[in-house]
Amino acid sequence: MDTATEEAALRREIIKTFQIHAFELKKEAVKLCVKLFLEHDKETRKKWTSKMIELLKKQTLQSSLISEELIRDTFRQCKSKGTQDAGKLLNVFDAFSLQPYDYEPELRKMVLRKGKTTLAADSASFSHASRQRFLLVKQRAARCASLKNFKFTTCELLSSSTKTIQSVVVLGMLTQQKADCYHIEDLSGSIEVEFKEDTKFHHALFHEHCIAIFEGSFENSVLHVNEVAMVPVESAEMTRKELSSNENWFGGEDKIAFRCSERLRSALAKQEDTSIIFLSDVFLDDAKSMKALNKLLIGYKDQPPVAIIICGNFCSRPRQTDTIDLLDRGFRYLANQLQQMKKEYERTQFIFVPGPDDPFVDSKSQI
Repeated sequence: MDTATEEAALRREIIKTFQIHAFELKKEAVKLCVKLFLEHDKETRKKWTSKMIELLKKQTLQSSLISEELIRDTFRQCKSKGTQDAGKLLNVFDAFSLQPYDYEPELRKMVLRKGKTTLAADSASFSHASRQRFLLVKQRAARCASLKNFKFTTCELLSSSTKTIQSVVVLGMLTQQKADCYHIEDLSGSIEVEFKEDTKFHHALFHEHCIAIFEGSFENSVLHVNEVAMVPVESAEMTRKELSSNENWFGGEDKIAFRCSERLRSALAKQEDTSIIFLSDVFLDDAKSMKALNKLLIGYKDQPPVAIIICGNFCSRPRQTDTIDLLDRGFRYLANQLQQMKKEYERTQFIFVPGPDDPFVDSKSQI
């Protein structure tokens, strides 16, 4: 069989295989697949095609039409699976570069939201975030085994009722719309609630805008609460199983979630005692703070962590005329301390995160 005939047969095979799984390849994507698989035997082609299709199924795609870029990225993910790339075991992300996801109830999966996030958000953003939080808690409550016997009532249904209801259960967000008066809200509306002295609060932290389960009696347009409880939590494995996704929702180049990465699992298994240290408000101009930091560094010399994240504010006297000088001396002193322990902390990454009162607050975290 000549090369042209073999390429044509392989092209038909690739198109047919992806179509069986409801994927349609663009012309450029088909060419790339032919280029990638042409030199391999039939069994190898079948194995790689299956891997790529499984990976595509676990991603949240806007369309079933697959581009060349997506095929290239998927192949790279399959090829690097299980490799030990130590340079990417620790990732630092800029919070505003992370892609936002929304939960789509009809699709029952997380969908990438279009547009960029901003530091100065408007009121509509708060409402959108509240709705998303409620939808996520609601879908978790819907499949919780311990809540199967409860029949939840909406705020809209209660608001339209003029009767007294002795026992009612509502899933809602606790809000305070005016002084000395609380309400609970869901996606259909809001109702006033009244907490009594004998109202039972189950073990949890309840605060304004928390989403909880309220049980009580409804009378005269007010829900008199008898018990309040949080929706039971579930494991990340259960959530991803229900959403049928191993997609990375956090950020970075990897399409697969970090906890689902074979590379990271293997690295974690080999380094069970590895740690990451977080320190905040490290005043470099304060002798007591620097002494404590030096003591910590000495204590970890025998088993250095993967990273030490040092967060500001870095100066106890922010926004003063001598702040820059104090910071300069403090960082030089810290550098000298680290230089003395260079051998012990050779593989440790030091990440500095400026605080809100630091003069470098607009800088990205530095490693």
